[in-house]
Amino acid sequence: MTVSGSSNPTSAKPSGQQGDIPATVTVAQLLADPESLLGRPVEVVGKVFFLSRCPPPGASGTSSCTLVGYLAEPDRGSFVASDVDYGIALAEGGNLLTCAEGTNPTPTCGDWQAATVYSVFGTLARQVLGGRETPYVQLDVERKTLAS
Repeated sequence: MTVSGSSNPTSAKPSGQQGDIPATVTVAQLLADPESLLGRPVEVVGKVFFLSRCPPPGASGTSSCTLVGYLAEPDRGSFVASDVDYGIALAEGGNLLTCAEGTNPTPTCGDWQAATVYSVFGTLARQVLGGRETPYVQLDVERKTLAS
């Protein structure tokens, strides 16, 4: 997801949220106005999906495909590459949530399970590539629980 100027700077700012108190938001609010939440702690419920990222055909080396984690609305049934604008990239420790692509019918990455709804607490941050900030954002997860 690319961050650009917002036409509604207050759309995702819950009233009364300040300092280190997490803003309770929806995935839609994160997507609608991520600029207003950058660097702020947020709590959000969403469904985790993984997209496969593979090196282009003919690439040098023996790189294999990796899975990249995304958080989408909890009622979403599927998530494909063309849906990335409807999800937030997940990160842990500032790094994108990635792992080697396996052969399981339901992908897992660490203790994350695909198509599972989680309550996530973390901070919205810009993605960094090669030491430089990009226009993309990620949710750097500090803790999560299975949503009920």
